[in-house]
Amino acid sequence: MTCENAHPAIVDKETFETAKRLRQGRRRLNKSGATGVLNGLLVCGDCGGKLHLKRQIKKDVEYCYFECRNARNRNENVTCTCHAVKREPLEQMVLEEIQQIVRCAKSSESTFIEKLRDSDVYERKQALKNAETELAKAKRRISELD
Repeated sequence: MTCENAHPAIVDKETFETAKRLRQGRRRLNKSGATGVLNGLLVCGDCGGKLHLKRQIKKDVEYCYFECRNARNRNENVTCTCHAVKREPLEQMVLEEIQQIVRCAKSSESTFIEKLRDSDVYERKQALKNAETELAKAKRRISELD
């Protein structure tokens, strides 16, 4: 049962529909017809490349793991080594982290909101700092060209 407009929306309907459409288009099914919940969201800590879900069956045992795409390609320009992360423990860690965040939000909503605001302010300051740096670079380049 769905109850439309039962509570105030967190995001407006247009943003929600846009996000929903983007998420639907970015996940591809593997050969078995499944997709990982983290597939396409993880990046390699060594090279920054995307980690993709791989599935192998050996002696009737299924192995699922995330593998760095750059390591698999073995391109001369990429210095990433061949490595992988098992899917189950990684998904369990993410689930536990989400559960902890939810517990924190439930136990002290005001503290949780304050933390979110602080992190948002920090991110905005970082974005402003980066934009100012880019602006300074652009101005220097313009003066060099003049």
